[in-house]
Amino acid sequence: MWKSLNQLLTAILASFGEILNFLLFLVLFLLIFSLIGMELFATKYQFDPNNFSMPYNNTNPQTRLHRSNFDSIQWAFFTVFQILTYDNFPSVMYDGWIAVGTITPLYFALVIILGVLIVMNMFSAILVQSVMVDKDEDIDDDIALDRDANALALEVANNADGSPDNVAADGTILNAIPSSLKRSGNSPDRRGSVTPQRLRMTKRTMQQLMRMINSTTPPPQPPVSTYGAPEDGAAVQVNGGKSLYLFAPSNPIRRLSRFILKRREYTWVMSSIIFVSCVGTALDSPLQDTSTGIGLVLDSSNLVFAVIFSTEMALNVIARGLVQGPDAFVKDSWRLLDGFIVFVSVLPYCLGDSKSDALSGLRSLRAFRALRPLRVINKLPSLKLVVNTLFRCMPDMGRALLFAFFMLFLFGLMSLSLFKGALHTCSVSPYNYGLGTGTPVNPPWFPTDYMGDFNIVNMTVLEELDVMTFPRPWTDLTEPQREALRPVWNQPGCGPFANDFTPTSRDICLCFADQNGTSWNRQTPQSFDNIIRAVGGLYELTTMEGWTSVAIACIDAVGENMQPIANHNPAMMFYWWLYIIICAFFITNLFIGVLCDSFQRESYGSMVTDEQVRWIKLQKKVLAMSPLRSFPRPKNVVRALCHRIATFNYFEHFITLVILVNTGCMAVQGFGQSKATELTFNTLNTVFSV
Repeated sequence: MWKSLNQLLTAILASFGEILNFLLFLVLFLLIFSLIGMELFATKYQFDPNNFSMPYNNTNPQTRLHRSNFDSIQWAFFTVFQILTYDNFPSVMYDGWIAVGTITPLYFALVIILGVLIVMNMFSAILVQSVMVDKDEDIDDDIALDRDANALALEVANNADGSPDNVAADGTILNAIPSSLKRSGNSPDRRGSVTPQRLRMTKRTMQQLMRMINSTTPPPQPPVSTYGAPEDGAAVQVNGGKSLYLFAPSNPIRRLSRFILKRREYTWVMSSIIFVSCVGTALDSPLQDTSTGIGLVLDSSNLVFAVIFSTEMALNVIARGLVQGPDAFVKDSWRLLDGFIVFVSVLPYCLGDSKSDALSGLRSLRAFRALRPLRVINKLPSLKLVVNTLFRCMPDMGRALLFAFFMLFLFGLMSLSLFKGALHTCSVSPYNYGLGTGTPVNPPWFPTDYMGDFNIVNMTVLEELDVMTFPRPWTDLTEPQREALRPVWNQPGCGPFANDFTPTSRDICLCFADQNGTSWNRQTPQSFDNIIRAVGGLYELTTMEGWTSVAIACIDAVGENMQPIANHNPAMMFYWWLYIIICAFFITNLFIGVLCDSFQRESYGSMVTDEQVRWIKLQKKVLAMSPLRSFPRPKNVVRALCHRIATFNYFEHFITLVILVNTGCMAVQGFGQSKATELTFNTLNTVFSV
C-alpha cells in the first residue's frame, strides 16, 4: 500500500514543473483581473447599514467598507480568488451591481468563464495526465529493484572480463561493488546497495520473464461446454459435469434451462420485471395497510416477484452449476448479490407471522429489498463495466484519501499553531461600534468622559479609548478608564487581577457579562482550538463553502483570547490561498485523475489477456533498467563520519520515529493548556529541531 502511494506521489511530482507553470499562469490571471477590478470598483464598495451604496469619504459615520473589495491590490486578489471558488460571490456581484451598474455581471461572468471553466479545468487536465501513468500492480517494481537488477548484470560482466569501464565523466563509480561487500553482504551506501533481498526480487522477476518466454502451450483446461449469454453477447463456460450432482448436460431440465437463458426475450422480460419491482419497492412503506388498496397490491406483487426471482435463480443454478465448474453460480459476485436479494425477498414468507425475537431480527432483513435496483447492473454489460471499475479502483481511491487526510492533518497542525483561541470576538466590539447592533449597544469599558458616537476609524484613537481591544494593566489606566472598570474590577466573574497584570480581551469582555450582558462568541462555525476541530473544520472548507469568512477572521486574528482587529495581518491571505489550491483544487482533481486512470486501465485490459498485460509490463521493467550510480565514501574524516551515519541501516527509521513523535507533540497541543505543558512542548520542539 505504501509503495503504491509512493508511486502516486512520484507521478505527481514528475509533473510538478507543469503545475508550477499553471500556478504562474493563475497568478497572472489574478493580477490582470485584479487590476481591471480596481479600475471598475475601487472605492465603490462603501455601504451604509441598509446596504445602500455610499460615495467615498462621505460624512455618514455608519458607512462601512465591505471586506470583499477592490480598494487595494491584495484585496482585489482576494476578491477575484473568491469568485474563482464560487464562495458567496453573488453577494459580492450584487454589491458591485448596486454601486457601479450593469458592467458588474459582465465582469463577474468573464472571470467565471475564463477562470473557472478554462484555467481551473487546465489544472484538472494536468493532474489527470500526471496520475494516469503506468504502474506495475503485479510485481514488486520500485526503482531500486530495477537499478539493482542492472547492477547485478554488470557485476556478472565485471567478474567475467575483469576490466569494466566503471568510472563516469564526473568521477562517480558506476556499479563498482567492492570485494568486502561481496564477502560481508554490507554496503557503504544502503540506498544504492545490492542487498540479498533485492537480488532475490530481481532473480524472481527474471525467472518470470524467462518462464513466459519459454512457455509455448497453455495449461490444460477442464472440459467445458458453452452457451450464449444474452447479457454480454459472448459464450459462457458451463460445468461439463452434473449440476447439483443431479442434472447432466443431456438432462432435459438442464437443456431447457440453457435454452431459456439463451433467449434474448428472457433478458428483456427479466429486466422489465426488475424495473417494475423497483417501482413497487419505491412505493412501499411500513405504514401501508396490506389488507386494502395499494398496500394489498404491493404485498401481493412482492410475493409474485419473490417467486419469479426464485425461479430465475433456480434456472441459473441448474444451467451453470452451483459450486463446480468455471462459471458456477457462486463464482460470480453479481450472481451472489442476486441470490442474496432473492433470499431476503423469500425470507418473510418463510417466517410467516411468528413473533419470536430471533425471527423478528431475521425479518428485519427485508430492508435489503432496497438492493433490487442493483440487479439491473447484472443485465447491462456497460453498466457492469463501470461499476466493476469503481470497485477495482477502490485501493487507489483509498491511497488518494490517505494522502488527502495527511494534507488536512498537516494544515490542521499549522492552523492550530496560528489560530488557536484567536477566532472569537466580544458581543460588542470594533466590528459593530456605533452601529447599534452590539450587546450592549455601546461598549461599557470606554472612559466615563467619552462623549462621542463610538464610530471610531482611527486606530490610534481607538487604542487610547478601547481597553477591551487593547488591554493594559490597572496601573497604566487613566482615571476615567478606571471609573468605567471599577464597578466590575476584581468582582465575582472578573479576576482577581493584580495591578500589574495585563488581562486579555476575553477577560475584560466577560467582566461585564453579568452587568451588561456581554459574551465572548465565535466568529465562524469552524475553530482551530484543538487538532480534531482543526481537521474537521478544514475538511468542511474543502468544499470551498464559507472559506472566505474563515480567512477574513484569520486575517483579523490578533492572538489567543484577544479581540480581533480588521486587517490586522493581511499576510494570512497567502496561507488560505495555499490551502484552497492544495486541499480543494488539488485533492479534488487527484480523485478525478485516479478514476480516469482506473477507467483507462479497465478499457485497456478488456482488449488483451492478462498474460499479454504481464508480458508488456515485464518488457517495460527490463527496458527500464539503468546503470547504478554508487558514490564512494568521502576521504575527509568529518564527511566520512556523516556519510556513515546517514547510510546506517536504522538511521532513516530513527528520523521517521522522531518526526512522528514531534508531530504527535504538535497535535496534542490545545487551547487552554497550562504554562508547564506549553513550556514542555516548546522544549521538545527545540530538541527535535536540533
